[in-house]
Amino acid sequence: MRSRAVRDGDGEDYRLLWLWNALKMGVALLMLLTFGLRVGAEEGQPAAPTTVGAIRHVKFPVPPNLPVHIHAVATYYDDVTPNLFVQDASGGIWVDLRGLTVAPPSPGEIIDLHGTVGVGFSPYIAKPHWTVTGRSAMPRPIPLTFEEAATGSFDSQWVRMEGVVRSFVQQAEGNVLVIDVATPTGAFKVRVPDYRESFPTTLVDAKVRFVGVCAAAFNSRNQFVSFHLMTPSLKNIQVLEPSPADPFSAAATPIADIRRYSADLTDQHRVKVLGTVTAIFPRQGIYLSDGTSGVYAESQDGTPMVEGDQVEVIGFPAAGSFSPVLRSARIRPTRKHFPASVRPITGKSALKGNYDAQLIEIDGTLKYYREPMNRRVLVVESTDHVSFEATFAREPSQAFDIAEGSRVALTGICSVRADENGNPLEFEIVLRSPADIQVIAPPPWLTTQRAAFIVSGLIFATITGVAWAFILRRRVRQQTELITRKLKNEMALEEKYRSIFERNLTGLYVLSKTGKMLTATMPVRRFWVSKAASCFWKIAVLPRRSSANFVQVRLRVHLPRASSKDSKNLMGMSAGFCAP
Repeated sequence: MRSRAVRDGDGEDYRLLWLWNALKMGVALLMLLTFGLRVGAEEGQPAAPTTVGAIRHVKFPVPPNLPVHIHAVATYYDDVTPNLFVQDASGGIWVDLRGLTVAPPSPGEIIDLHGTVGVGFSPYIAKPHWTVTGRSAMPRPIPLTFEEAATGSFDSQWVRMEGVVRSFVQQAEGNVLVIDVATPTGAFKVRVPDYRESFPTTLVDAKVRFVGVCAAAFNSRNQFVSFHLMTPSLKNIQVLEPSPADPFSAAATPIADIRRYSADLTDQHRVKVLGTVTAIFPRQGIYLSDGTSGVYAESQDGTPMVEGDQVEVIGFPAAGSFSPVLRSARIRPTRKHFPASVRPITGKSALKGNYDAQLIEIDGTLKYYREPMNRRVLVVESTDHVSFEATFAREPSQAFDIAEGSRVALTGICSVRADENGNPLEFEIVLRSPADIQVIAPPPWLTTQRAAFIVSGLIFATITGVAWAFILRRRVRQQTELITRKLKNEMALEEKYRSIFERNLTGLYVLSKTGKMLTATMPVRRFWVSKAASCFWKIAVLPRRSSANFVQVRLRVHLPRASSKDSKNLMGMSAGFCAP
């Protein structure tokens, strides 16, 4: 009994040991699984970026609220968007300050910046908060050409670019000074924030080096459109070649020689032309000609002048729709006046491009009007059958109404548009005022509208006549068939009547209502011819037996001298007949 109790106690200890080992194994497996999941999650989550370069190269899709922590220097700020750019040794990046009310860091301040990764045209820092830790010199700028900047790859980077200053404009929002800069391969804008001084006109036509942030401009689909150079102030520019003290002292260039080939096209400086004003469009520009060609000069300086005045113009040459134009032009009258010469041309000669930007006169027929964007455009066909448009540079104050189809003579500026290969494609006439339209002859009575109406009427009448002829022919055919069928029936009835009446051996005859004999069969006829002189006829008309016009008669003939044979033959004749 004791030994059995000992064995029972040993079994309970064994079961408890087994349960304890199983519990330890379960805990170990649970800890191992938890650790594996944690390691897997840590391996799937990218590390928080600590440099600008790491942020710019983060892989897509970006995890939400991916934290960042960098040390960088502020390179540019304006309150338009607002825009804040920072940069460290690995590159520059834009910081989103929208919705924040704290004071932004100034350019040159070092900040300890925390935030999350945002995604737009390029990665940026969202939800920022920072601490200013000191000041530093600006980073070393990257030298860029226009072609390199136009790729968009240097977005948010601190760069250096060079070009010739063409003009200035003040942007009201944020008091941003916008500088138009030209290079041999393209033009770009430089933005200077919070500028409250007069325009630095001494920089016009000077070659300048600009240092700032290359900022990409993109559309709503985050696609690159262009770029701007954002410089903190004019302290970040350097004049490499100053502008001439007297820009009008340069020699005049023939208009036909503007933008022709030259081995030295390193910079896009202004050129000077001397010509006679042919058209003036206030606050827009002027057209002028010097005998070699014509040119359009964009200008808003408001210099007083009239058409026919001789002027000196300096401006930056740029490509136009066909011929070059002068941008940011300055105008100085010479106080000489010449009558503006007008060249009569045809449509085909205008398409050759030789009269682009020149004052011309052309005859044609006004076909119709177009009104794109509330502007009235005349569509004209020249006498040599070339269609073109005539439009006003700005809508005239006085109304005009010329009937379509009128013969007109137009005086204005010939503006040629080229195709992608530079060949003339089409032209239009830029009118100065309604006085440039002279009516040569009113429209003919037979206008296109009336001709269309007449032709439509003739077509309708022809269709109606053909339809009526078809219907009439069908009715005639139907009536002809009906008449033919009736004639055939009548002929058949007549033939049947003749067969019955004339070939009958019985004596048959027809009398009228007055008793006149109309017709009779052959026995009656023979008897009548042979015995008529000695016969006495007595006709008794019996009452009708039907609704038809048919009566029965009984003929009694008294033959005083007739033989018994004749009397028997005649007395046997009794017939019915129609009495019409």
